[in-house]
Amino acid sequence: MTLDMDKTHGRSGRAEVITERMKLIKPGENFKVLPQHMLPNCWKTGKHQGQDTFGRLRLNEPSVTIRTAAYNPTKGKYIHPIYDRGLNTIEMAAIQSFPLEWYFKCVGRKKVTLVSAGRQIGNAVPPLLAQAIGLAIKAQI
Repeated sequence: MTLDMDKTHGRSGRAEVITERMKLIKPGENFKVLPQHMLPNCWKTGKHQGQDTFGRLRLNEPSVTIRTAAYNPTKGKYIHPIYDRGLNTIEMAAIQSFPLEWYFKCVGRKKVTLVSAGRQIGNAVPPLLAQAIGLAIKAQI
């Protein structure tokens, strides 16, 4: 069972609007392709210069940097390349090269929160990069 947090917090309809926006964005595109009437007010002024804001990833191409709020598609190019949804924590962790069996923890909780997992993934040096750096240092000493 999935829980629609927007409806739980009294903002019904918000998730549907976001999904409708996502449907109009092709791989590699971002919010700038949306019709004016579908833009939130903060994007209508033209002052927002983000090139990856509310963007869709391209399949089989390198990802953008996974930042701490990558679970929120309005914070970067974090719309799934195929499906009209944001990335989930498993996908974000995989992009960062965490092993599938990696277990994220949240201090004081039995289950990790979305925000905590996002921070851990976004703040981490990708494990495969860390390994490559370690091996390069080892080879030099």
